[in-house]
Amino acid sequence: MTELSISRQRALIAEHAKRLFPVQIQQGAVLEWGYEDASGEWQVVDVKAEGEDVKGIEKQFGFEGVADRGSGMYCLYKEGKLVERTT
Repeated sequence: MTELSISRQRALIAEHAKRLFPVQIQQGAVLEWGYEDASGEWQVVDVKAEGEDVKGIEKQFGFEGVADRGSGMYCLYKEGKLVERTT
């Protein structure tokens, strides 16, 4: 599911990466797509590989929380305060 999530959501991931690291990620940069697995190893994702085409699968992954109106970043709020995800 992780590889499929990265492959399907890479435009959204790239946009957030540019917001987080505006100096390091320049317009038109070539990105390597991947993730760090539970053992700390970097796993490269082949975004050109055909994955399962399951109806509605995009609803099973994405960003959690509510987009902050000021920054556009996704945040978790409790009682009107920004909080860390605990689970």
